[in-house]
Amino acid sequence: MRLPTRCLLALLLSTAIAAPTLAAAPVELPGFDPSGKARTVMAGEKKSQNIYIPSYRVAFQVAGKVTASTRESYALGSNRSGTSVTQNTALDGIDFARMQAIADQAHADLVARLQAAGFNVLDDAQWRAAPSAAKLDWAKASTAASPMTVEGKSGTTETAYVLVTPTGMQNWPETVMPANLGASRALRKELDAVMLVPRLVVNYATMESSGKGKSGFFSRGSSTSVTPLVHGGAYAGGFGFDNWKARVGQHGGFIEFKPEAVLDAPGEFASVEKSEGDRASRAGNLANAITWALAGVGTFRDVHYLYYDADPDAYARLAGEALAKQNAVLVHELSKAK
Repeated sequence: MRLPTRCLLALLLSTAIAAPTLAAAPVELPGFDPSGKARTVMAGEKKSQNIYIPSYRVAFQVAGKVTASTRESYALGSNRSGTSVTQNTALDGIDFARMQAIADQAHADLVARLQAAGFNVLDDAQWRAAPSAAKLDWAKASTAASPMTVEGKSGTTETAYVLVTPTGMQNWPETVMPANLGASRALRKELDAVMLVPRLVVNYATMESSGKGKSGFFSRGSSTSVTPLVHGGAYAGGFGFDNWKARVGQHGGFIEFKPEAVLDAPGEFASVEKSEGDRASRAGNLANAITWALAGVGTFRDVHYLYYDADPDAYARLAGEALAKQNAVLVHELSKAK
């Protein structure tokens, strides 16, 4: 799936927006219970109360596509009574400077939560002074002039993201297997501290599809839904591109937390501009509809485009809440670790 041109141009031509003052205390999350929201999938050795965070990465969803289809039967190379429905979405109104400010605030929120939970968080100068810090490998980080975008596909859903790290912070390698094992183990001894590398996500919509049952002119059989909702949780995956997580570097391995729930931040943040498929698609649908009505044969294709024109302040507030919930879960799980 290609990143929509209008979305990419908005990122490249972004104007500077003053970053909000970094939080001196955690974002308030009234009634939120962080327990049971994640699971530990890999355990290392005994944790330390000293923590350092060399990288904190947020993946901001900027586009999505979901498709549903049915096929009543297949013979001689053609579908019979088939349907195909596609919804394409893109997020407008949020430029790179705004994403950067949100990531800065979320990182500060995590540090505040760790400190409130009794952890000692080493600052950048402290952990970089260790001998093995220079041995860490890094991935490309986004800039306003060159946003780092990634795309993934899971089943019928495709998504595109911009990867953002807090100001002055480098990006951890985007790999499936734990990166920097040797250096992180050495740093564990040199600093007497645990490395925390969160990789979080902010989605702007939930996307679902259904393609089942008998197709027909008045019962198409395929359906898709795209619902506005700022949330953190699983996103389309592939090799090197996975769910939100935090890896905790330990002397003997890693503790890795993965989500068990969608962490949403309900609220209005955008108006939606809708448009239908192009003229050729509509003409093809008309021809198929006539054939379908007469003989019950054909494939009905329906394509929709949804552009979310975001209110930057409303989006930033909800994105900050979704990230704060992910932070709260990570601190909760880390506090439970032995």
